[in-house]
Amino acid sequence: MKEVISGYRPIYKVRTDYWSSSHHEFVGATGVCTGQQCEAEVWLLSPKAYAHTFWLGRRVEVAEGSRVVGIADILKIVNPLLELSIDG
Repeated sequence: MKEVISGYRPIYKVRTDYWSSSHHEFVGATGVCTGQQCEAEVWLLSPKAYAHTFWLGRRVEVAEGSRVVGIADILKIVNPLLELSIDG
């Protein structure tokens, strides 16, 4: 079993052709072990490069190098630049 702690920096598949570095701070825990779930606040690098690509409920692959290690479910979007808006 592997544990990652706050400060963990995996990459996120933000588009089919783009992965972004990230920084995790786990909420209510110092870390999370393989196979467990934990809420985290996540900062993504270079959000201007993939503006308007996130929505609530979106599932994003999380990886270490070329190896996918998990899936992140988007629960809240703080940076409005990242949020996909559908204007009628």
